[in-house]
Amino acid sequence: MSIRAIIPALLLAFVLPAAAQTVNPAEYAPASKNTAQPIKPVKLSILVSPEGKAVEVSILESSGYEGLDETAVATAKKDKYKAAGYWVKYKGTIEFKNQ
Repeated sequence: MSIRAIIPALLLAFVLPAAAQTVNPAEYAPASKNTAQPIKPVKLSILVSPEGKAVEVSILESSGYEGLDETAVATAKKDKYKAAGYWVKYKGTIEFKNQ
């Protein structure tokens, strides 16, 4: 499943398996918009409770920007996931692109 939301100077795409349906994209993503280099995606591990709440989010691969990594973790934590009735661990990727 993919969500795209336009935010200042960036496009945020949050990609998770279909069972992890997210509804709220990040509202804030601090980064250097003047960089000519592509920004690496943030790869996350997300532990979701039986009720569909992200209770543990860890970074598997950093973007190289602390602010973007923090935004990716905050986004994964506040998003809503489909309640499966049991604990589920997802791997997800958040991509930030210069505009």
